[in-house]
This record gives sequence, structure tokens and C-alpha cells, in this order.
Amino acid sequence: MFASLFSGYTVVGVPNEAYRTGWLALRWIPSVLIITFGYMGTGPRLRKAGLVRNHQSPVDFMTDRYSSQILRYTTVFLMLFPTIIYLVAQVTAIKSTFNSVFRLDEDAAWPVILIMFIILIFEWVGGLTSVALTDGVQGIIMTVAFMAIPFVIIRQYGGWNSLDFNEYPEPSFYQSPSGDNQWLFWNFTIVNFGFFSLPHLLQRTYSSGSMKALKGGYIALLIGPWIMMLPGIFMGTVGVQILADAGNPNPPNPFAAILEEMMNLGGFPEVVGIIAFTSSLAGIMSTADSLIIAVSQVISSELVYPFRPNATPTFVTLVGKATSLITVIVALLVGLFFNQGISQLGAIQFAVSLQTVPMFLVGLFATNDRTDCHPWSLAAGGIIGAASSFILHFAYMDVPERVTFPLNTGVTSFAINIFCVAVSEAMRRMRFANGEQSITPLLGEVGEVLEADLYPNRPTWDKPSIQRFGAVPLTPRFMWSIMDGVYEPMTRPWYNFAVFVLVLVITPMIPENLPPLDESGIFAYAPAVVRGMPWWAFKAILFSLLLTITLIGAVVSIPNEFPIDRKKIEVEGIDPNTVPLTNEELGHRASYDGVNLGIRNRRSSIANTMKSRGMSLVKPDPYANLPAMRNLSNMISSDLVEKLAKLEQMDPDIEELSEEELKMN
Repeated sequence: MFASLFSGYTVVGVPNEAYRTGWLALRWIPSVLIITFGYMGTGPRLRKAGLVRNHQSPVDFMTDRYSSQILRYTTVFLMLFPTIIYLVAQVTAIKSTFNSVFRLDEDAAWPVILIMFIILIFEWVGGLTSVALTDGVQGIIMTVAFMAIPFVIIRQYGGWNSLDFNEYPEPSFYQSPSGDNQWLFWNFTIVNFGFFSLPHLLQRTYSSGSMKALKGGYIALLIGPWIMMLPGIFMGTVGVQILADAGNPNPPNPFAAILEEMMNLGGFPEVVGIIAFTSSLAGIMSTADSLIIAVSQVISSELVYPFRPNATPTFVTLVGKATSLITVIVALLVGLFFNQGISQLGAIQFAVSLQTVPMFLVGLFATNDRTDCHPWSLAAGGIIGAASSFILHFAYMDVPERVTFPLNTGVTSFAINIFCVAVSEAMRRMRFANGEQSITPLLGEVGEVLEADLYPNRPTWDKPSIQRFGAVPLTPRFMWSIMDGVYEPMTRPWYNFAVFVLVLVITPMIPENLPPLDESGIFAYAPAVVRGMPWWAFKAILFSLLLTITLIGAVVSIPNEFPIDRKKIEVEGIDPNTVPLTNEELGHRASYDGVNLGIRNRRSSIANTMKSRGMSLVKPDPYANLPAMRNLSNMISSDLVEKLAKLEQMDPDIEELSEEELKMN
């Protein structure tokens, strides 16, 4: 998770941006914090829904929740387009970094081709497990390098306190940012909230071993900006003075030029420089391998498997590998031969991915039919929002003579998306004021697939078969019922408000271009400096630290595992449809839309046990005649169920765990 998010741009791009724009590069710190805010706010719900509903693909939640082909494939496009562009950007980064490090011809293509196919082989051999393992190793390399660089620079050249703003080669860095840059600083922070919806990050939510492991990932992401990005900003801003003193003020790659100056010192600085060069490649590769497997899974699960529903696991695996190969070839061709065009598309990649956010937030947090939205309304908003991203960038932002006010493509298109959803939803509700059924929770027999349509008045072709997800629809109330007893910070309005206020405070909202500079580059009066940096930059760091502490506190408050109220279950029972799958049950089905027999049988046992006790939340399963169990809560806890299964293999007469074993677990 850490290495996938802190990609090659973190390692190479942030120092380069700081070299060219100064402390404005601090925008990356609150941006990553907001990425994590979105990730940790939606992650527990997506994970619990995945455990209860057997979600495997990043798009499964949307398919299950809305049962709409239009929304499903709108989501597929909004996920795949930015992911492929992101992957192509990694190809370009590998080429430029590797060729720069080893002083090869800048147009040499064989190194990046070789590296991409090495990544592909790792993905073929080990799948997501190998990707996670290599990500961990690459994350360690990046962390070591970026924690060491500031110490070397301070010892050899001095730090921020050693800079003299009167002699600094870029005195404008000490001025307050322009009004446009302050506005774009805030926009950049907000636009990356939608990062959680990228498929390679959704995969981490589903594949994590436990909520405790997922929480560890969130905390690593919150600490990451301080050990990865702040050192990069330090490197870039101090590097301005280092390269000016070395007579190399305008290098094509400041990151590489600064490291070369360090390596020329020999000894420990040279070792750190070598590790840093290695970490730059490691960061890019870790992101590339995650993106390849994400694209492969989405295409296989959503574009191939539905048309071959009875395909064998071997066939599905081969399709996944073939998809990975095609993805790598396409990324190489585009990255090597259409670099300028891909740079233009790269400017809107995250603006496009942001358009899935309304779909996820409404799907996850709507409480009833009043706060829910029709899938077509959400799809219309996503499509129009994505289209507006292209129009805004290529017809306005990319034409300098037309730009009268700087707009962030992502935030503006997101606002258009929300407006379109609101308008289309209002029109639908007026049109069908009395003609549509309300969305209510449905309780049916375990194993019986209910065909109730939560969003009627749609053609049949828009309704995918979703029996693989469970016996009842995933309604808003059902979504909230499976999260009963789980503390979720994002469901607390005061918490969201506090995060929003802190982001505003971090943003420099001050008079622009102060103190003024005369034509010779001399300040009219001394700029306000704290610890060697402009006061507004120090304030941004201070309040970013406060936001980090706030978010870490929220992560700690999330339970390490989804709670089970055993006493309540033994007295009142439980809806068997809300019982999560064990690790052994997850992913098992005979065909693409086949019922998971393992969880159906266990839920049947729970229903029969409840019937034997006179509980009537659901009817017993008519398809399975499984024995009732004396201890109902033992049949719900995943770890106890797996232990029970092992015991039953040794002794078929065992029906429940002993009290001693229950206490041990």
C-alpha cells in the first residue's frame, strides 16, 4: 500500500517540483493526507461489504449495490482510463530516470522494455502476493534513502537555516504565493480525495489480511509524507543553492543533478546517492506492477469473464496473464512513441477518476431511499463529469490566451458531476413520484435469490445477474446493518468538518507576492522567515502535522476486527445474510455468477439453529438440511468457524467448540 501510493513521482517529481516552485510543493503533504482520509473513510465499509457479499473485483461493489450494467461499465471506464494513463506515465518515468542515472542516450528504449517485462514476469509468477512482497521491499528502500538524504545535505551544505534570502538564487520562493497559486494549492489538495477509487488501491482493501493490517497501512500512509515528501521538498529547495554554487542552475532533471553532486563527495554521501537512485526506480516499479495487475483484474472480471461464465479457473488465469501482457505492450508503445500526447492526458487522469466518488459515497453511505440515487443518475453525472474534464482542459486550461481564471479541472468537473446527479435525480423523482416502489430491506430464505428490483422502470438488459453476491439485494439499510457496532470516523459530521477546516488553514490564504521584489531582485523589506523558510510554509507544515495527528487518532479508533456481539446473537439471533465469509469461503463459486455453496450452507445452519430456538428473523433454508448448532455465535466468527472445520475433519461428530477453546480464541 505504502510503496504503491508513494510512486516514482514522489521520489523524483516532488524534489523536481520543489526545485522549480519552492515551498509551494508542500501541497503534496495535505494532498496525501486527504488521499488517506478518503481511503480510511471508505475502506472499512468496502471491506465489510466484500466479506459479506463475496466481492472480488474492484467493480463488484458497484455491480452488487446498484445492479445496473450502465453504471457498472461507466465505472469500469472511469477506473481503467486513469489507471492506464497512470501506467504509461510510469513507463515514461522509468525511461527518463534509468537513462539519466546510467548516462544512456535519453531515447534508449531497451532498458524500460526490459524492466517492464521483468515486472510482468513477477506478476505472472506470484500474482498479487508477489506484487505485495516487492512493494514492501521497494518501500523499505525508498524510506531508507529519503530519511538519509536530509542528513547528508545538512552536514555537507547546510539546511534551510543556512539559506540567505538575499543571496538565494530564487528569491521569489520567499514571497507569499500568487492568488492563483493559493487557489490551485487548495484545489490540488481536494482533487486527490478520489484516489481511493483507483482499482490498485481498492485491491489492497479487499486483499488485506485483516482490519488490523489495513489500519497499519493507513498509519503508514499518514506517516509517509513526513519521511518521503518533506525530505524531497527539502532536497529541492536547498538544491537550488547547491546547483547554483556548482554552476549548474538549470538541469533537465534536478533530482539527478543534486544526487550527482552528493555522489561526487564520495564516502557515505555517495552510498546514499546510489540508494536514492535505486529507490527512484523502486518507487516507479512498485506503482507499475500494482497498476498492471489492477488493469488485468478489471478487464478479466468485467469484460471477459461475464461472456464466458462457465470458464475454468485455468482459463480465467490465462486470460488474466494475456491481459497483463497486452497492457504492458500498449503502455510501452504509447509511452515510447506518444509521450507528448500522454502528458496531456496525464493532466486529467485524476480528474476522471474523481468522477467515481459520488457513486461510491452514495452507495456506501446512503441511509434510505430518500438519500439514495438511481444508478442512471449517477452514471449520467460520471459521464458528463468525465467529458467536462476533457473539455475544460483542452479547450480552456491548455489555451493560455483563454485562461482568465485558473480552474482545477478535477474540482470543477466534480462540481459539474454533482450538479448533473442532483438535476437528473430531481427530474426522476418528479416523473415517478408515485410510480416506483420504495427501497426497503428484504429478508428472504437463505439460499433463495430474490429478484426484487430496487430501481424499477429499466430495460432487462440493464439488469445483470447478481446471485453470486447473496440471497438478498444490497440495499442502503442492509449496508448500514452490516456495519452495526463498527466505529467509522467518516460517519461523524464533526470529524469531516474538522478535516475540512484544517485543510483550509493549511492553504496559504494571504496577500499575494509579499514582500515585493524590485527589478534587481532585492526585497523591499525582509520577508518573514521561520526556521529558514517562509512563515506561510512553516504554518502549512505545522497544521499538516495537526491534521496528521487527527487522522491517526481516527485510525486508532477503528476496531482491529469487525465486532461480534455474542450475547445479543445468542438472545436475539442474527440475519444470516449479514454473516461474513471466512478466508476459506471467499472467492469460491462454480461459475461466474454461481452461488457460493460454502457460505450458503453455513448461513443455512444458522437459520435452522434460529428456527430450533424459535427465532424468526428468516425462514430456514429449503435447499439444505444441515444440523442446528447449540452455540449460535460460534457459527459466525470467522476464526472460530475455520477452527471448527478443522476439528470436524478429525471428528465428524463434533458440533461446537469447547468452552476452553472458545476462551482461547
